[in-house]
Amino acid sequence: MKKFFFILMGLTAIIGLGACSKSDDNLSVFNERDIIYIVNDGERQTVHITTEAELDSLLASFCDYAESGSSVTFRNNKSTVKGTKETVSFSTTSREEMKCWMAQMESEGKTVTVTYDSQTDSWNGTAYANAPQPPLEGDCYTGEIVTIPRDYYQDNPTYPYWGLKVS
Repeated sequence: MKKFFFILMGLTAIIGLGACSKSDDNLSVFNERDIIYIVNDGERQTVHITTEAELDSLLASFCDYAESGSSVTFRNNKSTVKGTKETVSFSTTSREEMKCWMAQMESEGKTVTVTYDSQTDSWNGTAYANAPQPPLEGDCYTGEIVTIPRDYYQDNPTYPYWGLKVS
């Protein structure tokens, strides 16, 4: 009878601890990212995003720019295309649908352009695979592999070695 009591108490404690643990269902996993955008072929801007709320706010501001007559193009700085590489077009009269579509295309690694047509009261978007991008300011790697002479060092042989060219 004592064994049964201790087993019952142990199971109760385990179930009780399990009920008190935090549920991961309410936690939102979000990858931090840098979104690069251009409004009307103007100056390139970069925004660091850390939460879903910040992304939603940024997409809302892109809709605001488009609604005021601008064209907005944006992409994730470090993304690669996860879906199809075909160009995708989307039109809707719902601002929320457009924001959802923009978020989906960005998560697939595409470059997105959004406009608004005030005569038809519709949002228009185009998403396409990112072309290779030039380095951003502050990135010193050019991606060019070069040979570097080793005659600077007297103790080592004078044969060249490979290196990555920097700006």
